[in-house]
Amino acid sequence: MHSPEQSDVFFTETPAVKEPRFIEEIYLISWGGLSMNRYFFDVYNSDGQVLDDDGQLFESRDRARAEALRILHDIARDEMPDRDLVKLTVKVRSDGGAQMFEASLILTSGWSA
Repeated sequence: MHSPEQSDVFFTETPAVKEPRFIEEIYLISWGGLSMNRYFFDVYNSDGQVLDDDGQLFESRDRARAEALRILHDIARDEMPDRDLVKLTVKVRSDGGAQMFEASLILTSGWSA
C-alpha cells in the first residue's frame, strides 16, 4: 500500500476534495481505516457558545472524551488569569446530533482580605 501523498484520490481536481471532511473520509477508505466516528465539540462559556460545525474523527468514545477534557483545559488556562469567575462547558455531539458527553468547570477566585 502506498502513502496518502501518493494516492491519486488526493490529487483529483474535483471541488469536493478541498473540503477537509471529504479528505478525511477518503483517507479512511483508502487505508481501510479503523471504524471512526465524527464527534462535535461545542464550547459554552460566559461569553456565549461556539458550536463546532466540522467535528473530528476518533476511533473511540474514550478518545473523544479525552479531547473534550483537553479543550476544557486549554480554554480554562486561557481565561483564568483575567477573571475571578470562570464557567466552562464542553458538550460532545455525535454525527447524528445527539449529545453524548459533557464536561464542565467552574472556578471562582478572590482575595479573602
